[in-house]
Amino acid sequence: LSRLGSGEEPREAFAASFGDLATLEDEVDQHIRGAISSLKSQSPIAMKGDVTVTSLDRVASQLVPLKIKRRVGRGRELVAEELRAFAAEHPDRPDVLAEWALAEFAVAEKADEPDYTAALAATDAALALHYNHARMLLLKAQISIENLANADEVTDEQWTQIGSLISRSYTADPTIPLTHVVNYRSFVEQSSRPPVEVINALGEALMLAPEARDIRLQYAWALANEDAFDDAIHLVKFLASDPHQGGMGRNVLRQLEEYRDRRMGQ
Repeated sequence: LSRLGSGEEPREAFAASFGDLATLEDEVDQHIRGAISSLKSQSPIAMKGDVTVTSLDRVASQLVPLKIKRRVGRGRELVAEELRAFAAEHPDRPDVLAEWALAEFAVAEKADEPDYTAALAATDAALALHYNHARMLLLKAQISIENLANADEVTDEQWTQIGSLISRSYTADPTIPLTHVVNYRSFVEQSSRPPVEVINALGEALMLAPEARDIRLQYAWALANEDAFDDAIHLVKFLASDPHQGGMGRNVLRQLEEYRDRRMGQ
């Protein structure tokens, strides 16, 4: 993967890492036909960083399965209803209100005619209890961008307010990768060329969440718009090799190459 990321061709990177492909295929066939074996390590696996274990109170414990349901992304309307009811029982808990807000936003953004009224109300309720809740500040910025995208008239002051929300969110928690994505989009929606530091911040977001496909794609297209096609294509090659959704990656790779050819006049 490191060789691919540095620009080597896939077959060359494979040969340098694993040797002859035919030999490996034979070994894989033998493994499949044989018994599955396993080994138990006698020493713990090294891990960087500290692990903190926190006891949850009753409400936070009850929130866990609802949070998991929301993150899975299925049955959005039902999950939103459950969190709405749970929030009504615990209106003094910003963690509960935040989950409710995220669930309402997920429902709205997938609707044919998005309505972010409920998501915004839940977000404001959470912020009323926790003024500098990083994720809620960012969510309010996201909702504001979506609303402005469909507005007939937009003022500079409205975009300034969105920028302030994003800045406050980043100050409260600089480790949220989505912050950089939302910030980049705020420039795009204003039909303004994003500054270099905003584009570079997408790279920081990808380092924070290298498994996030959407961030990788956003960064790749941002680089392509700056004519950094080699870097953009290298980013997408990882997705093209995905055993589960490689078709999507290959499609994006083809789009990038066609875009490059048009831009370069080929």
